[in-house]
Amino acid sequence: MKHFSESEICAWVHEYFNRHKQYITGIKFVLTKVCYSKIIECTLYMHIERVCYDRDFYDGLREAYQLAKYDHVKVPEFLEMWIAETISPAHRPP
Repeated sequence: MKHFSESEICAWVHEYFNRHKQYITGIKFVLTKVCYSKIIECTLYMHIERVCYDRDFYDGLREAYQLAKYDHVKVPEFLEMWIAETISPAHRPP
């Protein structure tokens, strides 16, 4: 398996989102891009607490999760559990 450098991963994420910009706009686009890159870099755990109080980050992370699943990117287990919790009808976003 080929290992990619950080600059190669960032370039790929940038290119991917430039191709899909028409689907995601504004602050949600920026935060989705940030969350998606954090999923790829495996550093999302450092930022996950923001979803408790930041609605834009919350929405961006949910969108990034869907993109990651679509692209067959390995998603951290804690993110899978968080998504499962937020699907509950009793859950209220920030």
